[in-house]
Amino acid sequence: MRSRGYVALALLMTAGSAFADEPSPGERAQAEALFQAAKDLQAQGKLGEACPKYAESNRLDPKPGTALNLAVCHEDDGKTASAWVEFLEAAKLAARSHQGERERYAKKRAEELEKKLSRVTFVGESVDARTELRLDGRPMASGVLGTMLPLDPGPHEASAEAPGKVRWEKKFVVPPGPSELTVEIPSLASAAGEGTKAEAPTPPPAAPAKPPGGSYAPAAIAAGVAVIGLGVGTAFGVRTLGLKSDVDANCTGRTCNDAGIEANDRARTSATVSTIGFAVGAAAAVGAVILFFTGRPTSASSRAYVLPGGGPNLVSLHAGGPF
Repeated sequence: MRSRGYVALALLMTAGSAFADEPSPGERAQAEALFQAAKDLQAQGKLGEACPKYAESNRLDPKPGTALNLAVCHEDDGKTASAWVEFLEAAKLAARSHQGERERYAKKRAEELEKKLSRVTFVGESVDARTELRLDGRPMASGVLGTMLPLDPGPHEASAEAPGKVRWEKKFVVPPGPSELTVEIPSLASAAGEGTKAEAPTPPPAAPAKPPGGSYAPAAIAAGVAVIGLGVGTAFGVRTLGLKSDVDANCTGRTCNDAGIEANDRARTSATVSTIGFAVGAAAAVGAVILFFTGRPTSASSRAYVLPGGGPNLVSLHAGGPF
């Protein structure tokens, strides 16, 4: 008895689910009214109004006859992809209803129409799981990429968007079939502030540095060099005169003893240093006058300098800088 109860319950559940899939009387009435209105509009050539009514009638109460009329309506309206799918659906409905003649007719029409389809292939190497694809406003799975999809001839629109990316969209027209078209989905550009840094504005060029103003420092340095040079020249000139008396005392004509030879060499060296000192002093004096009136700016490379030098038998003075 218990097993029979389970069987009865199972039968009731099966029957209930079967009846739940059946349209209600109200839905059947609406479907019939829509079907009749669609036939009248189709006879008048108003396919744009007839096809949607066939589609709604078939949704409310799917029947092989309604599906066939919907497929024919779309085929006459140039929507070959929609008609092809609807002929296949009509064949399935006819098979379930054991309507062999309608099933064969629907399959034959689908096979004939398949040769006239317009197909579109979407490609996009940068599309990932975060990318949301849409075709004519409806979601499109990324798995369709690389597959030729039947589409109705006419205008269409594809779009792609992802977090932090600029939305991409493209409008295209599918030509009548048989035809093939490829639509490439490019890499999405980064949106402002997402993953990229705004490029810093280029600063304006710096104003050229103004040359330093005039200074009397170079003139003062040159004057100091002139004083030193003239002083050295005078000192060694006096020394030369003193050495000349030693030469005269130890030399007769061109013949000199050892003391005379040494005094003569020292006198020549002293005379040379004196000449250089006077020359440097004179040049520095001229430079000091020029710098005083021109006020030329100073720099590390334009500073005058005086360096002492010499050897065992030579005393020298090295002067440099602008004169």
